[in-house]
Amino acid sequence: MRIGLTRNFGLKVLAVVVAFLLWFFITGENESVRVYPARIDFLYSQDHVMTEGNVDAVSVYLRGPELLLRRLDPGALSITVDLRGGGTGSRSVVLTPENNLHGLPPGLSVERLDPQALSVRIERKVRRAVPVMPRVEGEPSAGCRFAGYDITPPEVLVEAAESQLSSAAMVQTEPIDITGRCEPFMLSVAVTPDKPTVRLVSQRPVSVTVRIERTPAE
Repeated sequence: MRIGLTRNFGLKVLAVVVAFLLWFFITGENESVRVYPARIDFLYSQDHVMTEGNVDAVSVYLRGPELLLRRLDPGALSITVDLRGGGTGSRSVVLTPENNLHGLPPGLSVERLDPQALSVRIERKVRRAVPVMPRVEGEPSAGCRFAGYDITPPEVLVEAAESQLSSAAMVQTEPIDITGRCEPFMLSVAVTPDKPTVRLVSQRPVSVTVRIERTPAE
C-alpha cells in the first residue's frame, strides 16, 4: 500500500498544486458581468401555432470570474418556453433562470434576463382550400392582348392560424411574364402565399395556360 502511495509522488504533488492554483485564480479573480444572447425554443402542440411574440433571443446578464465568462460558449445558452398547457389566446409568460434557462455552467450566476416576460398568442391551426390566381406581368407585343387564363388545379390546400386564414381569400402564383408575346402558351409555376405564416400543404406547382390573342381590327 505504501508503495502505491509513493509511486509518481512528484507528479501527484504537482497535480494538486496545479489544481490549487487554478482554484485560487478563479475564486480570487474579480467578478464581472457580461451579456450573452440565449436562443428561445417555444414548445406547443402540432395543431397550434404562435402568431404573436416570436422573439429570437433573450439577453442573459451573467456574473462570475472573468476567466469563466471568457470560456463560456454563448451557443450553449437557451431559453425554453412551454406553451402546451394553456390553450389558445393571448398570455404573458414570466421568464426565470430556474424554470427557463438551460446551459448555465457552474461558477456563474444570473443577474437578470431581458426581457423578463413575453407576450405571446397561440391559435388553432386550420386548413382550407383557396383559389389560385396567376400573377401576370408585362404587356403583349403590339397588336395583341391578354385574353385570360386556365389554371389546374384551380384551388390549393393551405394551412395557417385560424385568424390569418380567414382573411386569405386566395393565393397567387410566381410572376408570369407575357412581355412581347402574341400567342397562347402553357407553363408550370409555383404558388407563393403572400403571407409567410400561410403554408402550402402541397408544394406541387400548378399548370397555367395563358391566352393571348391578336387584337381584332376595328
